[in-house]
Amino acid sequence: MVGAGHNGLTAASYLARAGLSVLVLERRDIVGGCCVTEEIAPGCRVSTTSYIASMLRPEVISDLRLRDHGLRMVPCDPAIQVPFPDGHVVPWWTDRERAKAEFKKISSKDADTFVQVDDRLRKLARYLQPFFMEPPPEIDTKSVRGWTDLLRVGKKFRGISSDEISQLISFLTGSLGEFLDHNYESEKIKTMFLANNVYGKHGGPYQPGTAIGLLFHLLSGGEHELQGFSGHVMGGMGAITQALAESGRKLGVEIHTSSPVAHIDVRDGRARGVVLEDGTEIRARVVLSNADPKRTFSKRSRASPAHPRTPRPSNAPFTPWFLRSNLPSAATTLPNSARSPRSCGWIAWSRPTPMPLSRPPASTF
Repeated sequence: MVGAGHNGLTAASYLARAGLSVLVLERRDIVGGCCVTEEIAPGCRVSTTSYIASMLRPEVISDLRLRDHGLRMVPCDPAIQVPFPDGHVVPWWTDRERAKAEFKKISSKDADTFVQVDDRLRKLARYLQPFFMEPPPEIDTKSVRGWTDLLRVGKKFRGISSDEISQLISFLTGSLGEFLDHNYESEKIKTMFLANNVYGKHGGPYQPGTAIGLLFHLLSGGEHELQGFSGHVMGGMGAITQALAESGRKLGVEIHTSSPVAHIDVRDGRARGVVLEDGTEIRARVVLSNADPKRTFSKRSRASPAHPRTPRPSNAPFTPWFLRSNLPSAATTLPNSARSPRSCGWIAWSRPTPMPLSRPPASTF
């Protein structure tokens, strides 16, 4: 396994649980990837990248006995707080009626719309939920497996109405900017949604496909599989990967830190192992990569010609459009209005970048 991020550690543990011999190679001197807790100042340890646990599946928590290895989470409430230039700080409470009352201070119409939209989004999100614990379908009507996958997918949508199909397609292909312009009038309410849905996207809110974030955040997670769950991790996000690493070691996973992989050795179309930066060669029947696709394919051995369908790393753009900062609310520089007794010490200061000037000519929502 190339990389010891949370996905790599999870995969390694399950493979070891199935009886395979697994070696994890991590470039840094700590495991975790983007899911780490690090000291940024003497005595101040924070989650430096990933900061909230949302879709950590209950199956993973149970199967790998993460609670036995120290994992503890408490629900985020409010889920997010957004401060505005006029000094107004708006919390997004997990209790819908409480959130509605807060939004009503900004726009009574938008507060009522919020409840209607939330009902619609929660129902649509439930159709997507089952796919997160299944392999992606391979729809091919020329094979038996293709037809089997097609039927399997069809069963998940049994009972869906034609109107819901239309809405689901709109969310899968439409833009977040369109959706907000069509449903809400207040710029503050729109900013709330942008702050909670645009981060992690490599593009602006008017790009097709950005509306899916609205459904993504309503998928289930946490120990009790709550819809739309997001949790603060005691000890920071690094507690998740520390628990995963400890679980993996108990199952027989071998983890080597400070072991950067120079390239993946590919011969005759198959990965044969890896070569570390110090020249060490490690043979393996299977090589998995926890690195991002661009870095993974750039590490492919140049000695073997690429498959015609292999993506070219240089063609994969990485252009962030959104800046988000998480600050410890214990800091004396934060205004009292930005603190919450139940926010577990964190507040998100979010400012979306200006929306693109070019907008779709017609709304799909």
